[in-house]
Amino acid sequence: MNAKEIVIDFLSFCLLVFLVLFVFFFFFLGGRYNFIRALFHLAAPLAFALLPFLIILPGVRRTVRSLRINKEEHQPAVYLETRLKRLDLLVIGVNLLFLAWWPFIFKNFQTSDGGQMFVFALIMSIWHICLFRSREEFRGRMYITYLEQQLDSVLIALMPVLIILIAVFWSDLNFIDGFQAASILAILKIWRWRLIRPLG
Repeated sequence: MNAKEIVIDFLSFCLLVFLVLFVFFFFFLGGRYNFIRALFHLAAPLAFALLPFLIILPGVRRTVRSLRINKEEHQPAVYLETRLKRLDLLVIGVNLLFLAWWPFIFKNFQTSDGGQMFVFALIMSIWHICLFRSREEFRGRMYITYLEQQLDSVLIALMPVLIILIAVFWSDLNFIDGFQAASILAILKIWRWRLIRPLG
């Protein structure tokens, strides 16, 4: 470790200590407990939604970097069950039903729920078109590339984050948004196991 790295580590440590002391004196000794509760109310569901994305992101970055080095990003990775094209649209519809179902069950439908449904439908419909557009065949099957496969994984992991962020934007975040985020993530993950198959 050279002198520059030692200085950077020391400054980082000092900054961390300063932030910890600032939080302690400003929030706890300052009696700002309501702000702390509001912060945790916001941070908990957002952290829950971010977890799948943060888990897969390092692996995706390493994979994409390796693919670009080896110039394999546009090579066939997996193939699509193209006969399930219409069923994929149905799955998008099922997710929309779940986004509406949780607020209906708890009798708490809010403006953000409509925004969540609109954004989800828009993004997933566009991605559906991209996935099932005219493609070249590989071994008689319609394939998607390694890069598209990674993008698909990232997109699915980001959907729960968008659900939570939309609720935050409308200032009506509650526990129902957590159920919505978990539901669409589970449905999309399960569906991908059926829709996308390994080559071979």
